[in-house]
Amino acid sequence: MYSPSHIGKPQEVVEAAKRGLQAARSSYMQRRGRADSHGMALALRAVLGPGDHAIDVGAHEGDVTRQIIESAPGGRTLAIEPLPHLAVALRGAMLPGVIVEECALTDDAPAEVEFLHVTNHPGYSGLRKRDYPDEPHFEHLTVQTQRLDDLVEQHAIEPRFIKIDVEGAESLVLRGARRTIEDFRPVIVVEHGSAAEGYGESPGTFFDLAESLRLRIFNFDGDPAYSRQQFIDAVGPEGYFNFLLRP
Repeated sequence: MYSPSHIGKPQEVVEAAKRGLQAARSSYMQRRGRADSHGMALALRAVLGPGDHAIDVGAHEGDVTRQIIESAPGGRTLAIEPLPHLAVALRGAMLPGVIVEECALTDDAPAEVEFLHVTNHPGYSGLRKRDYPDEPHFEHLTVQTQRLDDLVEQHAIEPRFIKIDVEGAESLVLRGARRTIEDFRPVIVVEHGSAAEGYGESPGTFFDLAESLRLRIFNFDGDPAYSRQQFIDAVGPEGYFNFLLRP
């Protein structure tokens, strides 16, 4: 029989439980991420063909941009990345048919705004703070904002596919792309989760926005389109965080 001394102090037990939960969540997210990456590749091959146009919002190091090029040889890709060093690297790569715009996307008129570069986790960088896997190290940058509709018109892009990974600002991107979505009816892959709370959004308001754009929401597992309540239930730390939006 174990005595209380074998169990540990209450605070130690709590901390051990927290570490266990974090490890389990990290393991789940890694598995889910691998499944979604496979789903992304399948979606790109299904939607894009030679000469097609696409948009990568939150291009980061260009992984999805490169997949787009493979799926749409001879096409054009608009890669949007607000972090200066990543935008410079993408331009320097001289990827065929790729236009790089160094900016953040919103639904408002162009402006200069503060952008939080999380130097120890660049993929978590964004316009607002969010939850981080550990203590974040911030570099405060000033970046230019644009509306996607304006960039699409400027570069004469006719997108069949759009990827959006902007750490919670996805509703701003979609609202600034209403004309593009209405005109071209692209398939959209978007990350949506708790980071959207920093923008006053929730799964319910995101579903309503998609519905107003006449888009249905799917996961990558082949299930039917979500109802509003099903989508609310699906989003979460142990649920889905990448979704497919299509007419």
